[in-house]
Amino acid sequence: MVAVDQFVHGSRSFTPRVLGILGLVIFAFTLGAHPALAIDWCSSDPVFTFQRIGTYRSQVVDVQVMVPLSALPLTEVTTLSAEVPVDVAGHVALSISTPMFPLEAHITSLKPRAGSERYPITFELLVPASTGSFPVRMIVSDTAAGTITIVDGQAGQKLETSIMVAP
Repeated sequence: MVAVDQFVHGSRSFTPRVLGILGLVIFAFTLGAHPALAIDWCSSDPVFTFQRIGTYRSQVVDVQVMVPLSALPLTEVTTLSAEVPVDVAGHVALSISTPMFPLEAHITSLKPRAGSERYPITFELLVPASTGSFPVRMIVSDTAAGTITIVDGQAGQKLETSIMVAP
């Protein structure tokens, strides 16, 4: 009986290659986000409803206002406003303000009449920089359209974004 090698002459075992690639992948993951660079966020999550006057369908928009935990407590009130056309009714369906993160959400009708079924909504956020400079994030989720808009900035500067809402 003749002994035959497992591998064809000239080929090498793929085990060292697999281990090398696996090692590189693990190394790449360890170079990812370091704890010193990560931010632990605190968020308030007001929910708005909008309805074009004369229609029966409401649109729900969720807005997350985020600040780092290290910035708490905020000593001044954070303001979030939604500007809508004059022929759109809006309501702050849910807004929770806490002593550590005071937030006021309101709706203003400053835009001209919507010329079509779709209408714009502009969100403006101001987080006062009374406790120093820190990052701020606003995430606007239009549940009907399935869209998410993320706006990053700094405390003390106004963050603004607009979305188009369709019934």
